[in-house]
Amino acid sequence: MKKNSVKGRALEKLRKATLNLRIPEKFDYYSSGIESSSFFIPDNIHIWHHRGNLQGNTPKQHSRYVLKIVLSGNNISVLDEHVLKLNAGQAVLIFPHQRHWNQQPAVTSTPPEFLLVNFLAHPFSGTSPELLKNRLIELSAGDIAVIMQLLESEQESEKMDHRDTGMLLAWLLHRFRQRFQDETGANPSDGSVQKRIDDFIRCNFKKHLTLQMICDKFNISRTTLQRIFAAGSSRRTPGKQIRQLKLLESLEWVMHSENSIKEIALLSGYSDQFSFSRAFKKMFGLSPLHLRETKKLPE
Repeated sequence: MKKNSVKGRALEKLRKATLNLRIPEKFDYYSSGIESSSFFIPDNIHIWHHRGNLQGNTPKQHSRYVLKIVLSGNNISVLDEHVLKLNAGQAVLIFPHQRHWNQQPAVTSTPPEFLLVNFLAHPFSGTSPELLKNRLIELSAGDIAVIMQLLESEQESEKMDHRDTGMLLAWLLHRFRQRFQDETGANPSDGSVQKRIDDFIRCNFKKHLTLQMICDKFNISRTTLQRIFAAGSSRRTPGKQIRQLKLLESLEWVMHSENSIKEIALLSGYSDQFSFSRAFKKMFGLSPLHLRETKKLPE
């Protein structure tokens, strides 16, 4: 009981500290400044407070990690096919390109409150937080103390070294990871063959992934691979999924990098700017050049 009251007081202190945080109108890219590490290193970190049920009863996916912390009330998060019921003092890590949405819980008198920590993976991360995928994370009083430090460093961002924010979040994720490190049994992200192939593609699409590499990984033929996806509900081919993920990744470069559209086209696997721009506009409704100028996607 004493342990729970300590956590409750820490969570309420954290909740009050987040009330003035709002999502920034523009995400200005900055580096966490870390050149190498055995930790997973987060980068381009943004933190904001949200009150009320999060919108989106239809599946979404994006190119960033989102650590969703419930400060008060409750939330039902669906990550792929996994349904997680979160109460105050619990959290979940949503992965890049992971399909996710929210189910509206039963009507309560008090709207839930969230702290949302949004970030990218630093290119020199030494490990992956994959062990946290589809896990319900129970925050300890120590975790909440680290989050308070994270908030303080973020709120002083104009006069701080951004390595502080990066290392604090890296340490928090490492604490979470350690709790699941010694567990035995299957990871909750394990599932059907198609689900495991989906996860493999999402984790490796940047590495010039080919269909043959997927077949070798799962010891199946190309015919079997096509049959698995043809039987799925989305009817997407692995090749189409890889192209979509690369376009989602290119969205981040268009919005937040100084690379030219031609350079981004080549990074995304396209032979020329014209074919890239055509595919980009088909997916997002705007050309990459127009999006870079307006900094705003259509609804």
